[in-house]
Amino acid sequence: MKHLFGFVFALAFMSMSLTGTSQVVYPFNADGQAEFSEVVECSLPKETVYKNALELAASKSGNIVMRDDANYKLIFKCTLNVVPENKVITTGKVRQRILNNEITYNMSIECKDGRYRIKMNQIEFRYMFMHVFSTMPNSDPLPFTRRVTNDTVYRWNHYYIKAKEYIEELESKDTTKMKKEDLVQHTEDLRLAKEALDYFEVLNQKEYDSIVAQMAYAKEKLAIKDDF
Repeated sequence: MKHLFGFVFALAFMSMSLTGTSQVVYPFNADGQAEFSEVVECSLPKETVYKNALELAASKSGNIVMRDDANYKLIFKCTLNVVPENKVITTGKVRQRILNNEITYNMSIECKDGRYRIKMNQIEFRYMFMHVFSTMPNSDPLPFTRRVTNDTVYRWNHYYIKAKEYIEELESKDTTKMKKEDLVQHTEDLRLAKEALDYFEVLNQKEYDSIVAQMAYAKEKLAIKDDF
């Protein structure tokens, strides 16, 4: 069991280049943190947009990080669940199942007459996954967290790159000299590894799309007119 935990934590400190990741690329700010930022033109007064921002914060979590009513500035923390497909995947000798994927982020809104600035940053993915064994009971679920930055230590998708490396390892083997049972196992391992690669590429895209959708949803709510 000890080597399994070592495997998990080794994944957490893998580094990789952008060419090794899936096709999702996040925008980064000057501090190297993933950040979506936009200045939006609008016809509403800053008081109305700020009121909408407070209502948005309350509907999302109510977890206010900073509130400046005098200058119409607000920062609040949000949590979003992205449900992964329920299937067993493999990225090597260990097979596992992702049980939950939670995204947390900060949203900041700064209001002025005729425009406002909206940002999403401090983006973190929090996974809960379980090792699956053929000869032993399933392990207890394990938490895993990664923040999206452009630092070489954290610029990754560890599952994706692990699956990709495992496929390359399997495809490099000479199958012509394998016994029948070894060839059957090799074929199955390669199939599962390719499924894992597709699985995490889709999950990466789903995570990214979920964040972009939250940005669009916020802008929609900030544009609500006060008709009273």
